Amino acid sequence: MLDVWWLLLACASPPRLPAGDSIVPLGDTGEPLPVHRGIEGWSDPSARQDPILVVGAGPAGLAVAAAAQEVLLLEASDRLGGRGALDGMMFWLAGTSGQAERGIVDSPEQAAEDWEAITGAPPTDQTLRFLDDGPWIHDEILALGIEWSSISEDPMSRVRRLHGMGTGRALSAFLEDALPDSVELRTGSRVSRVLVEDGAAVGVEVDGERILGRAVVIATGGFVGDQDLMDRLVRQEVAWDVAVDEGATGDALTWAREHGWGTAWLGAIGWFRRYVSTRYGPVELHDSGGVMPWIWVDVSGERFVDESDIETVTTGTPCLEHAPVWGLSPRQPMIEALRDEDDLDGAMERGEVLCDPDPAVVASSIGVDIAGLAVTLEAVDVARQAELADRFGRSPETFPDFDDELCAYQLGLVAQKNFGGLAVDASGRVLDKAGQPVPGLYAVGEAAGMAQPGLGGQAGFDGALSAILWSGWRVGESIRP
Repeated sequence: MLDVWWLLLACASPPRLPAGDSIVPLGDTGEPLPVHRGIEGWSDPSARQDPILVVGAGPAGLAVAAAAQEVLLLEASDRLGGRGALDGMMFWLAGTSGQAERGIVDSPEQAAEDWEAITGAPPTDQTLRFLDDGPWIHDEILALGIEWSSISEDPMSRVRRLHGMGTGRALSAFLEDALPDSVELRTGSRVSRVLVEDGAAVGVEVDGERILGRAVVIATGGFVGDQDLMDRLVRQEVAWDVAVDEGATGDALTWAREHGWGTAWLGAIGWFRRYVSTRYGPVELHDSGGVMPWIWVDVSGERFVDESDIETVTTGTPCLEHAPVWGLSPRQPMIEALRDEDDLDGAMERGEVLCDPDPAVVASSIGVDIAGLAVTLEAVDVARQAELADRFGRSPETFPDFDDELCAYQLGLVAQKNFGGLAVDASGRVLDKAGQPVPGLYAVGEAAGMAQPGLGGQAGFDGALSAILWSGWRVGESIRP
């Protein structure tokens, strides 16, 4: 299946782009710029017998290694998998056989029509290619031995496109099993720099050792764990936080500045809720499984969103527009969200959570309009008791009962992933600032904005792991000897 697909792709879209004018997203604003991309001076990486060097053994790097086969895979940490080492990963895919088996009517074409509502930007040519390949990506994931525990709704389109692995075994374990014997693995090997000679990538340096390669693939992940980069590149307002991710150090952007490579859409960030944002840092809320036992309000005291199942990147835009945002919950659900009553007492003592039987006291303490909050609480109670959905369509059985003591916390969204990065062409080749391919150099996964900067628009999209694997397999096949 894999060989046939890439044969068709090669016929439809040659891996070496013809010279000519085209539109490439360049610059940190994400705006497309017309450039002339030629292939003069491009050196064929297969002419050298050095190994293919893949920098980073997360999902994208593992996918490259499995497809390219003759690879030296370099991982900075002491384990493989990156975020793919977590259980319960999800994949956003449309028009799959898994959907059809469950009676879900969907297609890549329908997903393309929904794309702007999902991501805040119309689909690009690269996005359409990704969507069209969705059924193939789905089947390749199943070929790894993965089975779906669920296919749930995308929060914005309301179509069941989120394919869930469930728990029990991490994605990285399946990807590691798919590696051929020809792949050499080195953990504890952080690449300090990419070696460039005459404008071409020729290798990497690890602990002072120069390692030459016929091609270098950057799969180092994102930059949301680098606070300095986040402060410089991303709008962070109110009390929002950055996920602690030791692997997301932004090495790709460091090398881009050093060598003059192009970048794009660096401000497109995936924000996730699940945290109370406090002056002491983020306090994790442990119920992240869909229907939430609380409501969100802005300073007017009004709800602005259906909180029942919007829990991932799509919360970023509405929460920015209404910031600051407060979560309101009865006392018992708050205890459960923070594990136990001692945790809640501690959070209250530190000023992270405020609880009081009188909603007016709560509203006054957090700076929310008292009258507006009273109207909101009454509307929630009316909908719950009448067993009618509210104006957002949220089911009445999911509403909290605010007869209990009312607890409030400031909602903290957490930056989990970036949808911009190194500028790459349709074949995953890194482009310089003039839009020219850098010979011998590729980027995949989050280092390339999930697959290509701008693919997911300004808001990003849920289940972006699908694009990460897609970019890895695509590049791995294109450089396979």
